[in-house]
Amino acid sequence: MLPSRLAFWPLFMGCRNRTAVMAGDLWCAHVYERVVFRLLLVLLTFRCGLLPVQRVSAEDLTSWRAFLPASPQSVLQPEAGRVVLQGAEWTWLAAPRPQADVLFDATVQLETAATQFSFFGSSWSAWPDPKFEDRGFEAGLLLRCAEDGSSGYRVQLSSKYQECAVVRFPDGGYVRSVPCEISLGRPLRLTVTLSGGLLRLVVDGRELLTWVDRLGGGPVSGIVAVGASSGGRVTFSDVSLQDPGPQPHPAAVPHVLRLSSRRWLGGRQFVFDDNEPILQLHDVGDPSMFAKLRPGLKPLLTFDSHWGLENQGAYREASVEWTEARVTGGGESLRAEWSAKHVQGRFTTGSLLQVGFDHQRQVYTYEIESELQVLPGDPFVFRYGFDFEHHTPLDPFRWRYLLIRGGDGDLTYRPLAPFDPGPLDDIQSVYGLRAWHGRTGEQQIVAPAVEYLIQPEWLESKDEQGQPRRRQLNTAVCAAFYDTGVSFAPTTGRAGDRVRVRYRYTGYPAEETERLFGAAKVQNNPRIDPRHHFVFAGEQWPVIRFGTKVSLDQPWWGGRPFLSGHNQRPSYDVVEADGGQLRLGPVSWAVAPIGPEHPSAGRWLMTVRVKSVNTVGPGGRVELLCLKKADAAGNGYVLMDSGNVISRQTGWFGAGSAEWRDLQLVVDVPEGTGGLALGLGNAGTGEVLISEVRFAALADGQSPSSTMLVSVPETAAVPGAIWDLRLSEQSGLYAFNAGAGEHRVLELANVDWVQEGGRRAIRFSENPKQRADYPALGLLDTWLRHPQQRLNYEPHRHGAFGLGGFHGGGRPLRALTLLTWIRPSREMGAGPHPGRADLIGYGARRFILGLEGQTAPYRLGAWLNVNDHISSEVMLEAERWAQVAMTCEPVGENWRVRLYVDGQQVGEGMTEKLRVSDSVPDSLILGAEYFYLHCHYYRGLMGPVQVIERCLTSAELVRVGG
Repeated sequence: MLPSRLAFWPLFMGCRNRTAVMAGDLWCAHVYERVVFRLLLVLLTFRCGLLPVQRVSAEDLTSWRAFLPASPQSVLQPEAGRVVLQGAEWTWLAAPRPQADVLFDATVQLETAATQFSFFGSSWSAWPDPKFEDRGFEAGLLLRCAEDGSSGYRVQLSSKYQECAVVRFPDGGYVRSVPCEISLGRPLRLTVTLSGGLLRLVVDGRELLTWVDRLGGGPVSGIVAVGASSGGRVTFSDVSLQDPGPQPHPAAVPHVLRLSSRRWLGGRQFVFDDNEPILQLHDVGDPSMFAKLRPGLKPLLTFDSHWGLENQGAYREASVEWTEARVTGGGESLRAEWSAKHVQGRFTTGSLLQVGFDHQRQVYTYEIESELQVLPGDPFVFRYGFDFEHHTPLDPFRWRYLLIRGGDGDLTYRPLAPFDPGPLDDIQSVYGLRAWHGRTGEQQIVAPAVEYLIQPEWLESKDEQGQPRRRQLNTAVCAAFYDTGVSFAPTTGRAGDRVRVRYRYTGYPAEETERLFGAAKVQNNPRIDPRHHFVFAGEQWPVIRFGTKVSLDQPWWGGRPFLSGHNQRPSYDVVEADGGQLRLGPVSWAVAPIGPEHPSAGRWLMTVRVKSVNTVGPGGRVELLCLKKADAAGNGYVLMDSGNVISRQTGWFGAGSAEWRDLQLVVDVPEGTGGLALGLGNAGTGEVLISEVRFAALADGQSPSSTMLVSVPETAAVPGAIWDLRLSEQSGLYAFNAGAGEHRVLELANVDWVQEGGRRAIRFSENPKQRADYPALGLLDTWLRHPQQRLNYEPHRHGAFGLGGFHGGGRPLRALTLLTWIRPSREMGAGPHPGRADLIGYGARRFILGLEGQTAPYRLGAWLNVNDHISSEVMLEAERWAQVAMTCEPVGENWRVRLYVDGQQVGEGMTEKLRVSDSVPDSLILGAEYFYLHCHYYRGLMGPVQVIERCLTSAELVRVGG
């Protein structure tokens, strides 16, 4: 028991003159009394293991150094015994020598309060500061900090939050934050012991926390520094550094949840486990939540609290207002509830979050159960479906793969790259899973995962006709494949409709995701086809080669890839020869930043090693783009920012075939050029191979000649032609379009090239079912890989077709002519609707020229917008060439349609359904019904094809058709 303070008083009184004390020197007695009490306090704290036996002298802070770059407004005023620090960002004064274990002791006085309070989590973001340097903390202590500041421990104090926090960076985040009484202008004694993985924090002799770092892989030695941040002014004095000696570490015990909630950074509501912040809850202005997945490990996940029915602002008609979370419980169980209501009162949602812990995986769980209810009133169109779960892994571009369990129970994966691989339909909802796997540049400890726990009966619904149907869960990926959500399909909701869901955010240990990844297959998606590649320019200069590649099913980030457009898969590929050759197939394009920043201005010689194989159209080309600002990473498409392009210089290789040769182009790099980009393309059909591109600065007096064409080669076309297919290739899977339409090639599927009767032609035959000669990653291939469309197209993949353009969009036409040569077989293809064969279909079935009859002879017919039909009486014989044509002339809002055979009119009529003002997509199909390729199969030969936006006369038809 501690003796009374007065019991020591006679010891000191014996050394004093009693009369003097009584004469007015009583204040000395009080001084001695305080001294004795402080000595006793020191002895007591030593007995408790809080202070060492010996008191060492204070550090001479003039021998300490400024550490890490500070802002220009930073103040460092070191004196021998104290230092005054102030800065908007952390401003550090570091001890001369690094230390491993340390006992730090100092007097800290906060002179002025923080003026800056920004923090990660104040709004949505996926990129936390790796050092977790949030504002609002005035004073700090660095321990075991790396020389470059990238890792270490930080103890920090805040007068605003009245808290003292411990941060392990970059991989732990806030590991502890405890209440601490801090007053401006009042000194406090800060004592921090760091020994092995143990950190003990004492303020004014009172132990606030003892924490053991059990994450592993933490810093073992480094810089010790004192600092200030957030605009606050702080004085450190009487600083000492000692070796604490061995310290007993508390034994590891099974984790016990001690959940609570309180206001913390920015006044936001946080869930704490003991004194570790693990979950930032949303507020009324921001739906974002930020979550830790394992004790002692930094936050790895952000997720939205509300249903994203407005599709991130694309459908504002579905906007809602939501409430803050109401938190109940604590200890081993904590719940948060909130609701949202449509701004126009058409529906509501209610959500319940339960925080828990998975002892087997040693991870937190955040289980959400939510329900949407359509309120009484008019039906509401959920245009983008029910986007009920939306999450993003933090620091997303370090993740490598996303694993998804499909509706069939199989696991598939997607790589992470800065382009969107598109939606994935039919994912498992009853025992569904999406889990991330693999990290780039750092160890994966735990991966974010979402488990879908939707009961089968919750999926039952009714369609707009009141018929039962089952909701199907789909996933979409937006932005650069880091921002992911799931939803049910778009529908119209009616009063009383309910949509109920349950899902859980949690973490999967690295060894578990490794096993899952080993069992997963890459998704059957043309945008991530492992047979196709990205090629990277990297840091090569002044010679650019094409040997660095990554298949589309593998992740990448940076490295200056050659891109074909914004958010597009590459239209080029690479050939494994001579260290790698860039292969530019039909209508392909590749561009990438190259070279150093601020290249020398002046004239340069660009030399391309190139080979051409049967190129039709303008042929291959090279471009040099001079940029205002260089692009060091190259993750974005160079031409997205047209304002960054100073100049664009092009050289053409010419059409036809040519063996390997060097072609030269003299280019100018203007003053002020910040960087360069290299573009390579093929504007027609055939193949262009490039093995290297060399750059050489030209000195004064050097005047080499360009051996490339400096203007695009002319390609003669029929006046007014949208599609002009000459069939000059006579091989391959593409036909060049010399017309002025939007699309430059027609894709050919399962047809044969022939020369018959002096005419170039393609043959449409009855093919064996195993035939599959169509462009990889082209239109048909894409449809066959689509999870829903493949059901329509799979039975007809062996069919003979020509395909170009797309269904949607379009514009009204001034007039139209469809023209070709045919040599029909004796019988047309079999199908569900016999007796007709489509020759040319333009504008998504709006204009069709075809044959009537299943066997020869045939009548020429026209079908317009399906319902308008015009026929001829003239019969066409089998195995005989004939020129056939349809012309359409506007008459008011209707079309006058005429049919021609060998330049002679053989039929005429007016449309009733198809209007002149209707939009017509620039889409073309040869040899079959357009939408599903399931009927109306043409069999025979077909020569050159023209689609002309004019109504040709009989004489013009003869002249144009040859």
